[in-house]
Amino acid sequence: MAKEILQTNDVVFSHRPRFAAAVQMCFNCADMAFAPYGPMWKFMRQLCATELFNTKRLSSLRNVREEEARGASRAVLEIGNNGKEPVELRPILLAASNNIACRMCMGKKLGEISSTTKGSEADQRQDLLSLVEELRRLLAVFYIGDFIPWLWWLDPYGNLRSMKATGRKARSFMQEIIDHRRQEMKGRAAQHSGPEDMLDVMIAAADDPNAKLRVSDENIMGLILDLFAGGSDTSSATVEWALADLINNQKAMVKLQAELDTVVGKCRLVTESDIENLPYLSCILKESMRLHPSVPLLIPHESVEACQIGDYKIPAKTRAYVNTWAIGRDPSVWERPLDFWPERFDGNNLDLRGKQFELLPFGSGRRGCPGWSMGLLNVHIMLATLVQGYTWSTSLASVSQTIQQTVDMSEKFGLAVHMKKPLTVYAIPRLPLNLY
Repeated sequence: MAKEILQTNDVVFSHRPRFAAAVQMCFNCADMAFAPYGPMWKFMRQLCATELFNTKRLSSLRNVREEEARGASRAVLEIGNNGKEPVELRPILLAASNNIACRMCMGKKLGEISSTTKGSEADQRQDLLSLVEELRRLLAVFYIGDFIPWLWWLDPYGNLRSMKATGRKARSFMQEIIDHRRQEMKGRAAQHSGPEDMLDVMIAAADDPNAKLRVSDENIMGLILDLFAGGSDTSSATVEWALADLINNQKAMVKLQAELDTVVGKCRLVTESDIENLPYLSCILKESMRLHPSVPLLIPHESVEACQIGDYKIPAKTRAYVNTWAIGRDPSVWERPLDFWPERFDGNNLDLRGKQFELLPFGSGRRGCPGWSMGLLNVHIMLATLVQGYTWSTSLASVSQTIQQTVDMSEKFGLAVHMKKPLTVYAIPRLPLNLY
């Protein structure tokens, strides 16, 4: 059925419902995730494919991903006091993912963009973090007007009011960043310097007088918020789930560390060039994403005209939710569906780009995630660095015991599905300390 919707009837279901959250906080659906299917969406998609997520640009950011992964590993060492204190991983992983997104978007770390805005660096960094966090929260809340339009005025929990306030704050914050960058670009133009990052590319497209379609400032704001609210949150959640799976399955952890020790050794840190030689790492991430897809229902699709799905006649304006969580645990598709068993992917060429419908972490078809390649690069280097660097345990006592305490794998629903209880563990260094 997912294939019927996402491939056979891809064009029919390439539209998005107009949710209040997207209208109010994504500048009237001016971003890519919620934009209506049409010329502007196609232009933005093409811009992302050719200018932002192409192989050359992703390769140029390799040092950024490696640096942030090593920064996360170093933070674990410092906060955990060399393995003597417990470490809550979620803030560390989210900070690293946000920094990767921010450096890709704007060429600066999250804490450095404050130079473009008023107030102290710490205040502005916190402003952006709280803005993105509120955006994520409100994109996942239930608003009755989305499902019963004539009750749009009914807002008992104040969610619509919060959406409008967050949208105003996002517009003000992002506009100031864009205006400041335009001034910088004018100065660089005099020196005949080309675009340096994603924000430069988008502003150049917006200001190009010869463009067939003009990208608006709202489109730029929406694309940046998409990358922050979607990309960074899902990457950090994926790594947290995968590490929890490994802690609960020590045989898999030992096997992955042995692979890392054989390919990389203990005299240097893993790099992206090593990833292709770490097949078991890829198996583990596939298995973890099967059990814990970061967006379990995907973003909903909407039919633009009547069509046939299986034995059903589907009218126009029908919303379709694809339950990737259920597909990933379907016993008719997967052997031992509830077990964490990475070996099921050993020698299996199943890819994650939405061509095979048993596993759809990035969706499929026209509306599939355009940043899937960047997301995979992020989670591979992050997980490899953390697993290579530490022996992970739920308690200090269990490090020396054969019985390992189990991590609570309960879920908390949101824009991305996180662990209900943030992963808090002990990390004992397993490499020479000078490498961290």
